[in-house]
Amino acid sequence: MNLFASVETQRKRPLYLTLFCFFFLIVTGYHLITSYRELTRPGAYEAMQQIAVPYFLQVALFYLNLIILITSSFFMLHAHNWARWLFVSGALVHLFYYNLCVLSDWAFSALLCGIYALILFFPKSNRYFKQEPSPPSA
Repeated sequence: MNLFASVETQRKRPLYLTLFCFFFLIVTGYHLITSYRELTRPGAYEAMQQIAVPYFLQVALFYLNLIILITSSFFMLHAHNWARWLFVSGALVHLFYYNLCVLSDWAFSALLCGIYALILFFPKSNRYFKQEPSPPSA
């Protein structure tokens, strides 16, 4: 499976969408790998206990959101429209659960969610996700 080509070779993926998906694959993959160290550092548990959301739920939502973002970024590279909606949903879940913890960052997070939605719903992106698959050439 070639990550650089869409499922149908006739389909043209916008460059900004390719860069967007690879950026999130790299960043969320990095967070998935390095987050264990951050969650187990001294004082992390105590700091997270000061928030009304239980520690276990915070960690579960964090990892679930990373998995959602990685999965949706990968499948957006292959023109799956459901992955675009899953990505936006995951970003909104992150916006609300993260800002239960850090309310001062709400405006910046909301701005980023808006930018993500704009990128994923530009007219070129819509054409890429909405095209009917062409039959495979023999």
